[in-house]
Amino acid sequence: MSLISIIYGNAYPIIISDRAISDPDILENIVIPSTGKETGSPVPVVEFRVKSTIIKDILCVAFAGLVSQIEALRSYIVDYFTHRDINKQSLLILVDDISDNFEEYSSVSVLLALGGPELEDNKLMVVCLGNWLQDHSKTNLDILATGSGASEWVKHFVENEGYSQSMGDRRTDCIFRALTACIKYISLEFGSEENLLDGWGAGFDIVYYEGGKFHRYDNVTYSFLYVREDNLDAVKIVSLNHNRYEDENVLVMNYDFYGKFKFSLIPPFGVKESLSIQGITLACKSHDVITGLFIRKLNDEIVRVALLIKEWESDEKPMFIGIKSEDSFRYAFKQEYNEAVNKGLKQFMDIQ
Repeated sequence: MSLISIIYGNAYPIIISDRAISDPDILENIVIPSTGKETGSPVPVVEFRVKSTIIKDILCVAFAGLVSQIEALRSYIVDYFTHRDINKQSLLILVDDISDNFEEYSSVSVLLALGGPELEDNKLMVVCLGNWLQDHSKTNLDILATGSGASEWVKHFVENEGYSQSMGDRRTDCIFRALTACIKYISLEFGSEENLLDGWGAGFDIVYYEGGKFHRYDNVTYSFLYVREDNLDAVKIVSLNHNRYEDENVLVMNYDFYGKFKFSLIPPFGVKESLSIQGITLACKSHDVITGLFIRKLNDEIVRVALLIKEWESDEKPMFIGIKSEDSFRYAFKQEYNEAVNKGLKQFMDIQ
């Protein structure tokens, strides 16, 4: 099972998919690319995939369900548009063809989101086939989700709508809402296999629509920090997780406070031979760092706080850089990052 969702808020659509591929008949311990750690108990997750595909910039397709059927359907859709223009008419013909033969894909849920010149005001034409959960209960928030994580995912967004502080920019606000959900579920995987036992999680891929094209949210770093309430000046790094796209693959870097690091390459559906990690420069940079603070209160309760710390000017130096150097990983944050963490921590503690 999986998690695929499209979140449509303030006319800024975002598609999020998890990376776990599960088999309920197989239980084993597995290293999770989102944390770099092995599960503490067996889970039904057997491998990882990028579950969304962008075709000719204006069509995004995402899948959940049985892998063999997903790969057959993905191949059919990609081939269909290889020598055709992508527009409303061609998409509807494709949808009719799939619907007429849906018994071949009965264990798949698929999302087809079309943008491009036929649609204005950053709007999309969205078609969903299969089993989807929908929620339109909140103003400026429409959400569709499928897979074993759908119910929990929708619940999170509905319950937390309105809690994020606006940064005064529609794009940033919508991206932050998505990143807050991602970092929440990644942080839970440090101490629990609950979501993985349901066959979903293990990292997320974010696609957003802007300027008439779909884009992957690239070069994002998840930074996990720990601090005690009685010693707020001693903020420690628990883990760093960087995500960078190479063609349709995602290169994931994990680094922990023991100094251990690991690079993983996760391919998309339908790829028989993934890129070799040997030929890729193992370096990281991020202008945006989504930060999860684990705050241990005086009563030993752990409180989690999410901060988005970004470099607003793209020509400025990145907020985070890192590179593999022989058998070690070297990294650095801009001073502005540490200042922003301390400011955010202080603001949070002042309202407690």
